Amino acid sequence: MRLKHSSHSFNTSHIRNMLLALLVAVATIFAAAPAAHADGRDWLRPGCTWAPQGHWIQACEVWSPAHNRNMLVFIQAATNGGNGGLYLLDGAQVGERDSNWASVSTAPATFENDNITLVMPAGGAGEFYADWGGVANDFMSSGQERPMWETFLAYELPGYLQQHFGVDPHRNAIAGVSMGAIPALTLSAHHPDQFRQAHALSGFIDPAMATHVGMIAGFSIASLLHSGKFLWEWFTINPLEFPGRILHADPVANVHKLRDGGVDVHVWSGNSHPGAGESYPGWLGADAISIHGETLITLSTNSFTDKARHQGLNVHRHYGAGLHTWQPWGRYMADHKGDVLWAIG
Repeated sequence: MRLKHSSHSFNTSHIRNMLLALLVAVATIFAAAPAAHADGRDWLRPGCTWAPQGHWIQACEVWSPAHNRNMLVFIQAATNGGNGGLYLLDGAQVGERDSNWASVSTAPATFENDNITLVMPAGGAGEFYADWGGVANDFMSSGQERPMWETFLAYELPGYLQQHFGVDPHRNAIAGVSMGAIPALTLSAHHPDQFRQAHALSGFIDPAMATHVGMIAGFSIASLLHSGKFLWEWFTINPLEFPGRILHADPVANVHKLRDGGVDVHVWSGNSHPGAGESYPGWLGADAISIHGETLITLSTNSFTDKARHQGLNVHRHYGAGLHTWQPWGRYMADHKGDVLWAIG
């Protein structure tokens, strides 16, 4: 009887020890697996290299079927695997392989310790982050590519961000400065399932004002000055498509979509005077644009706000010291970081 009891005790003890060892091994595996990337930003994603700007920014080559090439996107991953994304759209003065949000602005430093991902596409000068009707020709040579920015930002990039950075395609905010202010509103209007919140800073967000003739003229000047591209390739000369393309890009015409889509809309313009830590660009033409341009932008922003509120959209109108420069835009993002984190953090 004792031998039988001893054998039973040995078997029970042996099995218990084996189970404990197995549980420890499994726990060790699961504990160790994510530890190397616990903060979500210490490793390079596919197609990415570390960007020279620092702040954990990665320069990522993202394949775009619409463009039939890789598109460069600067991405600052969330600190701890957060699934919210903040898209940041540039003004017209941006290099083909650069993002001023990544290189000039203070936004990466502002959000460096926050659990959201910054998404900063490179290039796009004078293209308004839109799908163009045709190949973008310029006055120097024939264009080789049809810009398809909306397709890339709304349909192609989200899948990459979800797979490699964990960004939820339906949990994003978007902000744009100058040229990028209009598409920040139009993209969120046409894709409210993607963008919960939009910030339009220092942009002619009621570009039509009294007539779309002014809108076309303004867009044309901006496009020619900063990219040399003829804008008619965006809107096309096809009389059947032209009106629809104009309205597609007009934030006022899309107010009802912003309203019905539940987009939280914020707009800002400066008072044309230097704010704290701000200086004039330093040469006459740039000084004039930074002062008088922001004055006209304020009129456009007020017009958009009035028209949008008349249609039932609760626009958050922000106003403060600032020229048409990056210093006030950086201050704005720091001041309104809480709004962004409330929406997607």
